[in-house]
Amino acid sequence: MVFLDRLLPAWRHRDPEVRASAVRELGQDSLHVLASVARRDSDIRVRRIAVKKIDDPDLLLEIGRTDADEDLRLLATSRAEDLLVDRATSRRPPEDCLRALGGLTRPSHRVTVATRAVHPSVRRAALSSLSEERSLAEIARRGDDPQIGLAALERITDVTLLHRIAAGDAPSEVALAALARLTDPDRLQAIAEDHQ
Repeated sequence: MVFLDRLLPAWRHRDPEVRASAVRELGQDSLHVLASVARRDSDIRVRRIAVKKIDDPDLLLEIGRTDADEDLRLLATSRAEDLLVDRATSRRPPEDCLRALGGLTRPSHRVTVATRAVHPSVRRAALSSLSEERSLAEIARRGDDPQIGLAALERITDVTLLHRIAAGDAPSEVALAALARLTDPDRLQAIAEDHQ
């Protein structure tokens, strides 16, 4: 067995510490090796090291669905989602960004894309994929693109959320549009007092 260990690559060594050390040294040019280790290594620590080095969201999502260890599934899924958010908000071609957006399932990630994506078409697609008013309010409050903020605001009916947008630090166009939709004198008075 010791003789075999000398013939095999270090990432296939029988000692998990040797495998872990070898996996730490692998780069993205060894994605097929990282994938093999992440899918099949018997030691959870070695699989975790491999997962942390993988930059392929599809592979990470697969591991997130199939690994036997719940913590590793969560780690792989979380890494995949972070990579997809980065791709969706990047300067890559819009179709690549839209493809990454399509892989996102959490509303909070779609809010991030709607507020930070480089391409307006990607911001609009992220906005159109959301319906929950709290998410829409986040976009109205946090976005740098007034058009996206106003589009999100149009779909909000909750008076408390409109008040927060009008009273908060939303872009001025969005805050004024939210203020124009408020009719409760007490809420309007509270906003006036806050801005004195």
